[in-house]
Amino acid sequence: MRIFYSFSRSAEEIVARIFRGRFSLSHKKNGAPVLIRRGESVLGQRGVPFISISHSAGLTVVAVAREKIGVDVEKIQMRKRVMRKYCPETRDALQFTRWWTEREAYGKWTEEGVLPYLREKIPRSGFSHTKVGDFDICVYCQNSGS
Repeated sequence: MRIFYSFSRSAEEIVARIFRGRFSLSHKKNGAPVLIRRGESVLGQRGVPFISISHSAGLTVVAVAREKIGVDVEKIQMRKRVMRKYCPETRDALQFTRWWTEREAYGKWTEEGVLPYLREKIPRSGFSHTKVGDFDICVYCQNSGS
């Protein structure tokens, strides 16, 4: 698994640099990113990685892995209305942001979005967090060794 991020480049620019023009970026009907070659999806083809993308407050993150992956990035902050409604036990901005990014990353991995997981339990393992300045980047991958 590899994580690429930039404050100045778009997801399309990051993908072009990662793959040196071999693939470009498109999206499924549900909004999930997919790599394409010559206008055709290459998802599931041998040697083609999975990709997930997230943006927050000017930071773009692209995660790439050999297996299905979900990524989320959020600026570390309290969102009191959401916190009171879904996780009232949380008192700290980093703890809340990690709670949120785990649900977003898992929702991207399932391609169902975050809403089903605000009240539902999610796996306890498979998540990794990276702090970049005032941001938390969370990646979900069932096999974190990819």
